[in-house]
Amino acid sequence: AKLDNGLRVVLSPDHTTPTVAVDVVYDVGGRNEERGHSGFAHLFEHMMFQGSANVARGEHFKLVTSHGGTLNGSTSEDRTNYFEMLPRAELPLAIFLEGDRMRALDISQFNFENQRKVVEEEYRMRVSNAPYVPAELRLDSMVNEGYWPYEHPAIGNMADLEAAQLEWVRKFHDAYYAPNNAVVAISGDFEPDEAMSLLRKYFGPIAPHEIPAYTPGPRP
Repeated sequence: AKLDNGLRVVLSPDHTTPTVAVDVVYDVGGRNEERGHSGFAHLFEHMMFQGSANVARGEHFKLVTSHGGTLNGSTSEDRTNYFEMLPRAELPLAIFLEGDRMRALDISQFNFENQRKVVEEEYRMRVSNAPYVPAELRLDSMVNEGYWPYEHPAIGNMADLEAAQLEWVRKFHDAYYAPNNAVVAISGDFEPDEAMSLLRKYFGPIAPHEIPAYTPGPRP
């Protein structure tokens, strides 16, 4: 299904257990980044948990876990995703949370600086000080040498993160985080009519906008 604003919807009811999972996938990853602006998609994996119009900073985690759920996000070269797994009665909560941050993410200077430090620490922990990881990233870079979308790692690099400016980050968000550049997949113990009603309520009013064309250029 598809909402009027272009949001694609995939519904997979399964009444085996009384749980439900909601996964929002944005068609943006490392391949969409410009030279000198690497790591922005991964930065937003973190920024998207820093609050929105109706959810205070840190409340997304608290609301999901206090209602018996788990959540996370991930970034690759090709996509960024965010998901919640909750008891079936909490489907409205999951859809509300995802809709609110798609509609009105709090991209403040404070949140930006805070999460930049978090990502830099993650880089030190998972890349710089992790056995074999720098070599693996170097191998990927060599395999894709001269082809920027896949030549650089999705986590970015420290120099680009240090040089990043809030205006650049906001521009990246405005370009890609829109309903017509996303898919919402719901699986588990739910009724499709109820799910579509909630999606129309919380995602339907979000305006679509033009997404930059993906023009990576020819491979070398």
